[in-house]
Amino acid sequence: MNSTKALATWLTRRTPEQLTVLLEERGLPHGRSDAADPLRLAELLLTAPSVRLALTGLDRARLQVLAAVAVLAERRYGPVADAAGPALTGFAGRRPGGWAGADGLEPSERAVERADLAAALGPLGARALTLLDDLAARALLLPPHGSSLVLPAVLYRPSGGLLGYGRPAEVLYSDAYLAAQVRLVEDSLGLGPARSREEAQRGVVALLRDPATVREVVAGAPEAVVRLLGSLAAPGLGSPRLSSGYFRSEDTGPFAKYRFPPDGSGDPTVAWAAARGLLAPAGPGVVELPYEVGLALRDPSWPLPFEPDPPTAVAERDGDTGGDASTGHALAEAQAAATASASRVEVLLRAVAARPLTLRKAGGIAVRDTARLAKEIGAGEAQTRLWLDLAANAGLLAPHREPSPAPARGRRPAPAPAAQLLPTARYDTWLAASPAARLLPLVAAWAVTPEVFTREHGGPEVALTTPQDRTAVPLRRSLLAALASRAGDAGAGSAEGGHPGGAGNCAKGNATTRVPGTDTHVQVDPRTRQTDPLLPQRAVPRAPGVTTTLAAPPEEPLPPGEPPP
Repeated sequence: MNSTKALATWLTRRTPEQLTVLLEERGLPHGRSDAADPLRLAELLLTAPSVRLALTGLDRARLQVLAAVAVLAERRYGPVADAAGPALTGFAGRRPGGWAGADGLEPSERAVERADLAAALGPLGARALTLLDDLAARALLLPPHGSSLVLPAVLYRPSGGLLGYGRPAEVLYSDAYLAAQVRLVEDSLGLGPARSREEAQRGVVALLRDPATVREVVAGAPEAVVRLLGSLAAPGLGSPRLSSGYFRSEDTGPFAKYRFPPDGSGDPTVAWAAARGLLAPAGPGVVELPYEVGLALRDPSWPLPFEPDPPTAVAERDGDTGGDASTGHALAEAQAAATASASRVEVLLRAVAARPLTLRKAGGIAVRDTARLAKEIGAGEAQTRLWLDLAANAGLLAPHREPSPAPARGRRPAPAPAAQLLPTARYDTWLAASPAARLLPLVAAWAVTPEVFTREHGGPEVALTTPQDRTAVPLRRSLLAALASRAGDAGAGSAEGGHPGGAGNCAKGNATTRVPGTDTHVQVDPRTRQTDPLLPQRAVPRAPGVTTTLAAPPEEPLPPGEPPP
């Protein structure tokens, strides 16, 4: 019996209450005709969009268990071919798309034993086994639910988001490069010269598909390059991407093409790897490790991450002994910080209104303009970038471009003027509200967008080109729910100070391991990895004629006094 039929049989044994919970998790109406047909319902539950929606409801530990099963299956049966990896969305500005399908892959043929999972996760393996029943109830582990563990087919593929692979090199090169860039990579690898761009690209891809050759190239790389590639090749949730402003582009649209800097400027580590095809552009300010490179560099003995306990927040102050005095002190500090934040954003918006910020062709705000604005408002550059991003996502700032003057008869049209960032009509209403009401749309924007606004990556930090993290929205919503559940006036929102907001970054523990084909041991820091958001994405609204990388604001403006959704 194949996995679809096995799942259909399992569905017939579920109680009405259990089926209702499953349908709600997958966003399926209870009364639709598909729900009455077990086989059709099983087919729906195994589709990539349905599986993707189910993953959004999982915590880190359950996602890591699924990822461990997928990695163990890959180690035992080998990698699964994938025609195309996950399409970039949001800040990266690539064309929309979904995950690759799972046609022709029978999940039961890639089963992993429970004992192997427990052994692979070491001392924490027993705790991982306690999560399997819940994953089975969500139809993310498929029947027969015995000693073998079977995932939906899409999760075995590189595009499933659990294995930590990038897209195939052929897809990345075709999307990002013109012929000149492909030939530069070809020349750096000692190939060619080929007669055409297609022949040159086939030669480069064929070389990268040979793991031994990739390891040989990496073995001759500078130590910083080996560390970077090793960290990106480590198993992890999402795709191996890195923020980098190395590549240049004259466009930010979905079909933008990228070129190497003509003077060789930029990050030398990324430059060395990109010149040899080991990294490729994946959008404005983003590079990606191709699938073939990750496959060649991944060590089969790489430790599988599993952190069953959520991170704990511990606050310590000199003289704090707990109790009402400590709580009152913390509340007073929170209220003061909230009021100060609202005031800082007001000063920032007034400064932008007086002197609009110009949007770069590559997306975002120029670093020098951000530094100038930070000096004007008396804040740090990181804080200024945070408030710019939040204000843009909250609909308080938006791009605007003046229309080009009509050309005189017989003359070419003048180039379109640069787009500028200006306060929106909502700004006037926001300005008249109390500090608490002013913070509400900013906190709401922070809570529903997957951008990690304060993440630093070592290169130029550009406002409005922030990386995304799949875990950001669930974590922020959980944080707000926890704050809202506190009794009495423990939250700062009850006072004039409003709700303090912030942006955090979930960092997984580091691991040290050897990069295959080299004698180098690297510390794997998953914070260097940019993950694909598994959450459904919205289209980014833009002003007429303006192309930028602003993230989507909430669908409806939040009037003063309305709580976040």
